[in-house]
Amino acid sequence: MSLAEIQKTIEALAPEEQEELRNWLDGYEPAREREWAALAQERMRQIKAGEVAPLDGEQVLKEMCQLAKQFREHDIMILALKHNRRDPDYWRYRLDR
Repeated sequence: MSLAEIQKTIEALAPEEQEELRNWLDGYEPAREREWAALAQERMRQIKAGEVAPLDGEQVLKEMCQLAKQFREHDIMILALKHNRRDPDYWRYRLDR
C-alpha cells in the first residue's frame, strides 16, 4: 500500500475514527520503547547463550493468522514480523534509538 493510498484511506474514515487513530499514533512513549528494547536485548542474549529457544516461525505465523481473523473488521492493521532464520542482529540498530 502506498503512502497516497494510506492517506486516502485515512481521509475516508469517520471523524471519530480519525481521532482514535490520531490518539493511538500520538501514544508513542519513549520509556515504553526503552523498556521493550531492554527486554529484546535480554532475550537475544538468552537465545545466543542457549538459555531459551527461539520461537518457531511457522507456529507464530499460524497464530498471527488466527488473530488477524479475529480483527478482520478493522480497516487498519500494522504487523511486523522478523524471520527467525535471518541475521539475528537485523533489528539491533533500532535498540540504540
